[in-house]
Amino acid sequence: MWCPNKECFEAEDSSEIPEYVEGVERCPLCGSWLVATLPDWAAPPIEAAPLVAVLTVTDEATLIRAKAILDAARVPYLVQDGPPVVMVDVKDGDRANALLRDLKDAAAQASDAEPPPVKPPWNQPSVCPQCGQPLESSEGDEPLTDCYFCGASLTPSPES
Repeated sequence: MWCPNKECFEAEDSSEIPEYVEGVERCPLCGSWLVATLPDWAAPPIEAAPLVAVLTVTDEATLIRAKAILDAARVPYLVQDGPPVVMVDVKDGDRANALLRDLKDAAAQASDAEPPPVKPPWNQPSVCPQCGQPLESSEGDEPLTDCYFCGASLTPSPES
């Protein structure tokens, strides 16, 4: 759930608006009724960017901690299904690796096995680059080829 108020205190203080958990109906900061989708003004269309894997996740607790660390540092990320792999834009790779170093060290100690290779579509967007709407899929779903809001192609071009 998202606060639709562009003038909300949190939205004015940062480039992102907070996401609230299910069950919260009003923004605790401004009192606006929350909406189910991110407002258009808060999610400018993103360009397809080359991504790099920064963490292969071995358990749900590690994934939750990794997301919290990256969210707190305002590093955008994408989680690839199947074993989960946390991906970030290439320009954020060094920073994300530094932030997740402790988690990576703990994972290395827990398992001596090599992380599985990243499988396509490693750059499947979480937001449509054309209309900016969030794209959701569940584990085991086939990768999306077209945006179900505007119909834009989500398949990377061969030149990329």
